Amino acid sequence: MKAFNKAIHHRIDSISHFSKETKDLLKLAIPIIGSSLLILTYNLVDMLWIGRLGANAIASVGIAAFYLAFSASIANFYTIGLNVKVSQAIGKEDRHAIRLYSSAALVIVFGIAFFYTLYFSLFAAESVDFFGIRNEQVRYDAILYLRINVMGSVLGFSLMYMVNLFNAHDLTKETFLCSSVGVILNIILDPIFIFTLGLGVKGAAFTTVLGKTVSLLCFIYLVKKKKKIRMGKFQFSLPHFKEILWSGTPVALNRFLFVFIYVYLVRVVSEFGVVSIAVFRVVNQMEAIMVMFFTGIKQSLSITVGHAYGAFDFLRLRTLYKKGMKLGLIVGICGSFVFAIFPEFLIGLFFSDSKHIEGGVYFLRIISLSQVFIGLGMICTGVYNGIGRTDVPAFFSVLINSVRVPVAFFLSHFTLLAVDGVWWTICGAAIVRGAVLVIISFVSLRYLIEDPNIDYTKGVASCKISSKSVI
Repeated sequence: MKAFNKAIHHRIDSISHFSKETKDLLKLAIPIIGSSLLILTYNLVDMLWIGRLGANAIASVGIAAFYLAFSASIANFYTIGLNVKVSQAIGKEDRHAIRLYSSAALVIVFGIAFFYTLYFSLFAAESVDFFGIRNEQVRYDAILYLRINVMGSVLGFSLMYMVNLFNAHDLTKETFLCSSVGVILNIILDPIFIFTLGLGVKGAAFTTVLGKTVSLLCFIYLVKKKKKIRMGKFQFSLPHFKEILWSGTPVALNRFLFVFIYVYLVRVVSEFGVVSIAVFRVVNQMEAIMVMFFTGIKQSLSITVGHAYGAFDFLRLRTLYKKGMKLGLIVGICGSFVFAIFPEFLIGLFFSDSKHIEGGVYFLRIISLSQVFIGLGMICTGVYNGIGRTDVPAFFSVLINSVRVPVAFFLSHFTLLAVDGVWWTICGAAIVRGAVLVIISFVSLRYLIEDPNIDYTKGVASCKISSKSVI
């Protein structure tokens, strides 16, 4: 694994026409993207093994997974703030602030884990019954799968804490390594627990918890034995606690809203039959792969911008913004090209029925129009996260995503578009969001760059300014 990482870095360094900033972004982004692709691979393999148990098993896991996905949204309350504030503290070379922010985030981790575990341990059955499941076996397996995963939720929340803490320190290679160990272990143990030991759905839940445990132990080993991060003694600070929450709350609330909007859109699509639901699910999974690439660049940009902002190096911040936008544009164009030119091949990997293929090809070509805007919007979000203004992209995302619901309902029910109205709504909202964030970021960052109090001839800001001056 170390040899692989060195080879990747050597290859990036050998590309002479890449600027230093572009190379820095790619060195951070590639391990992040690799981790995401590994997790995606595990989810697909896991679903294949569970699929051998029958449709009821898939339905059970799918229902429980809806509530488990909430953990990622809830984790934004501390992961975003931890990443941003620690990155900025590293840029300032303020080790005391790093310890205070790390300690504050750790308090939030255990607080969230406690209440999340308590709620779903007590109300797992009621949560599953919300979906109105009539099949008793599906209901029983869903409750069991949910409870087992929830009992290991403190491991999951702690793992997300470690991932963001390591990423903030530019240790994305180590994050990839630790995540890989857990994911590969999951892939190996899944068939053993599900079939060999005869645990079925319960076995899939146990392997998930076990994989998280091993990944977390790898992180702890790197901290305790290898001294990759010197966190120091725990020291709680209320002001730093509030800063972490303030940075993460807008993103967490935005994610909550997005989940509920997604659920509503599924309900609207379900009115047009099983074919539409299947197409919606498959195309969303394909788009999720593109989002992983954008997310890798966004997170690497957030880290490097945080370092530059903390050091008041606004010349580097401007360069990172430009290079990030170029990378987002290139990846977005590639994604749009693949979705628009090869939709039959991609949809044909999942469907053989002509109706499914026809519907999937049309939907895929529609969302191909939005990939560039999705990429640029996520790059802008990464920049804003890096300077600590997570509320700016979250505000516009909430505003624009909220419009999806009435527009999708109107176009699908009161026009000739039918279910295609939902597809155009999803695409249109993504285009508008991306365009708005690009315009807002360009104007606000230009104002920052042209601040007369900053001496750019030195490459470093000659004075400190507040993050509030960038909007």
